[in-house]
Order: sequence, then C-alpha cells, then structure tokens
Amino acid sequence: MESISQRLRRIREASGLGGKRLSEICGLGNSHVRMIERGDVKTPDLRTVEKLAEKLGVSAPWLMFGVGEYPGDDAVKAVATAALEEFLAARAPTSDDGDSDDVEVLHVAGAARGAA
Repeated sequence: MESISQRLRRIREASGLGGKRLSEICGLGNSHVRMIERGDVKTPDLRTVEKLAEKLGVSAPWLMFGVGEYPGDDAVKAVATAALEEFLAARAPTSDDGDSDDVEVLHVAGAARGAA
C-alpha cells in the first residue's frame, strides 16, 4: 500500500508542479512539503493535508490514507493548473499601468497549461 509520501509525490508529478511551486500555492514551507514527500513526516497535520489535497484535486482522506478513488492524472493536472493561475493572478499588479508583469503572469500560466 502506498504511503502519503508516495501518493503526494505521484500526484504532484502528475500535476506538473514542482515542489516549491506547490508549497507556494498551498501557503506551506517548501521544506515541509519536501519532508512529507521524503517520508520524514509520517503524519502531517490535517490542515496541511487539506491544503495539499485541495490544490491537487484529490480528497484529504485519499491523500492521507489512500481511501476513496483517485480522480486521475488529467483531473489533477486541471485542478493544479487552475490553482496555479489563481495564485499567479493574485500576485499580479492590480493597476492597469501597462506593466509587463501582467504579460509574464499570463505567459507562465499558459506555459503550465501547455505542459500537459
């Protein structure tokens, strides 16, 4: 039976997100997510599991215990891409001053979508 570290790594890779970007999107420390993936943290707290599951499009019970159904790689990729776009949009400048940062955000989000 897969451990949480194996399930997390599998779905993070299916999502197309790197560990650092997943950490940022979830509002978690990069080292904490790496420790979970390595198996150094056997039982992460519920809030951490809920954040990861939400941004990766799986249920918290599935991520933590393997209970329930895995929605499939395509569904995980779609949810993660939407989470990335939301994250990048929230970081974008709000004024319409013609700043090129807006173009960069769209380019990065588009590249994530194209990596499927």
